[in-house]
Amino acid sequence: HYGISNTHGKTPLSEVQAILMACKEQGITVIDTASAYGEAEQVLGEAGVRDFQVVSKFMPNTNEEDLEHQLARSRENLKITHLY
Repeated sequence: HYGISNTHGKTPLSEVQAILMACKEQGITVIDTASAYGEAEQVLGEAGVRDFQVVSKFMPNTNEEDLEHQLARSRENLKITHLY
């Protein structure tokens, strides 16, 4: 539900999976995301990104959650063991 011109809402999981399959077929190997991109990490985790090198970004260190916890949460959301 983000994007200044988004009138269609969230992309369905089946379409995300199709996009990722097309990426693989075209030789794309890196996926870039961020914890600040709404539910993007959760959706990508559900769609399956284990065949990709995944890059993510984090919020500046705050009292609420340090970098180590943000990393653990991102890995959990993405269902992967490490980031690229």
